[in-house]
This record gives sequence, structure tokens and C-alpha cells, in this order.
Amino acid sequence: MKHFLAAGSLCLLFAATAGATTLTIGRARLVCTVPAEYMEVQEEPYLSMRRSAEASAPELRIHALYVERKAHERFAAGEASFPDRYVFLASLPALDRPDLDVADFAEIRQGIAAARPRLTPDATPRSVREDTRSAAGNQPRDGMAQGDIPEGVFEETDTSLSFLTLAEQTIPGESGALTIRQAAASTYLLASGKIVVVTQYRNIDPAGDVPAQLDDFRREAPDFIRRLDIAPAASKTGTAGLLGKALFGALFGGLVGFTVVWIRRKMAQRG
Repeated sequence: MKHFLAAGSLCLLFAATAGATTLTIGRARLVCTVPAEYMEVQEEPYLSMRRSAEASAPELRIHALYVERKAHERFAAGEASFPDRYVFLASLPALDRPDLDVADFAEIRQGIAAARPRLTPDATPRSVREDTRSAAGNQPRDGMAQGDIPEGVFEETDTSLSFLTLAEQTIPGESGALTIRQAAASTYLLASGKIVVVTQYRNIDPAGDVPAQLDDFRREAPDFIRRLDIAPAASKTGTAGLLGKALFGALFGGLVGFTVVWIRRKMAQRG
């Protein structure tokens, strides 16, 4: 898209004042505090980024997109062809209704770990996307493949799971194609019986020390989560009753199976 490369036509966006942000997940309302150096963006070209992310990860419901203020300034000034630091706040609609406890989340973590390539939203426009995320342990090609660059889970507790995913996107431009290499740190938090998904993005410089950049990112990502101040605590009510457990089992199967069609087929087989 030309507006991703032409800074002169980029609309300056208004910045939401940093402070408390409310996420409505199912019947729960969760409050988090977005660090002051980030701004919520709600206009183009960020709307296109959000739509592309929603299309690439339909299992997620994206509540908000935040961009680091300095990254936005570099992008707006034409110093960068793509924002290099931004964050999605999201949830898993399939698990919005039941209240989950630590035991439930232990099962969910297994499904998330298996499904992680499909649970990382991609903000690159679909028409120009060249997705090279690793699968089954394969490393991305070119600069992202140098050295020891482990993907996968890098932090896990009873109420949280964080994993790293690598990708590269190719965006065509008037002066030639631009390849952007990114790392995404996705964190799944159990908070008040609901799951909050926070995905942070950093551009990676393939000419630099890639493993060192990723190590820095892995150290920074948990600090951002802590600053959001979303307490990852189990719900007191848990998944109530046999009906609640049955509902949870069906929805968990949907997460692992990725699609509603898969769920319907399984339910038909059980019937």
C-alpha cells in the first residue's frame, strides 16, 4: 500500500492520553494502564494494519492497537517505512463466556503452545504479505536465520504464557520491494477468570546482532506486561458446574482446532 511508504500523505493521528484502559471480555471489565510512551491509534494507516491483523488471526478479538510515540514520529516523518514498535490488546472470543481458573488455564496453555503460529496477528496488508513464520521448528530464512534464534515459549507461570514468533514481510514500493523482519512476543494472561492477549512487535535489524536483539526483546516484553498492571489472578468462581465444564471443553477444542467448522464436525461426531 502506497500510504505505508509515502510519509508525506500520512495523516497525523491524535494520541489518547495514557492511563486506564478498559477491556470488556465476556461479562468482565478489566482495567489496564498503558505506558505513557505508547499512544492508541484509530485512523489510517493503522486501521488497515488492524484489519490485516484481524484477518490473519480470526481466533482473536483485537480490542486496541497502540504504537510507541517515537515509532509513530519516525514513521510519520518518513524515517521508517513501517512502525517498528506497536502492541495489540486482544482476547479469545471462544473463551469469553466461562470463568476460568488455574486448572483450566493449564489445559489452555497446551492448546496455545500448539496453535501459536495461528495466534500471532500479522499487521501487514494481506495483498502484500509474504509470511515466513517458522513451522515445526523451521527457522525463517535470510537474516533471521543466522545464529541461534530460538522461537517458542520464553516465560510461563500458572497464570501466564509468553512465546516468541519470528516473521518477515515484503512490502512493494516505488523504489523496490522492502523486506521487514519482525519479532512478536505474545503473552496470554489469566486475569479475573478471563484471558487477555498482549502481542508486542519489534523490528529486527538483520545487519546487527540478531540473537542479542531478540534477547533484549525477551527481557523487555515481560516488563511491559507488568506495567500494564493487569493482575493475572484466577477467578474465584472457576468453571461452574457440569454445564460449564462441558462448555469449556468444547471451546477449548475449538481453540486447538482453529475453526468453527472443525468444532461443528467434532460435535456432530460426538452426537
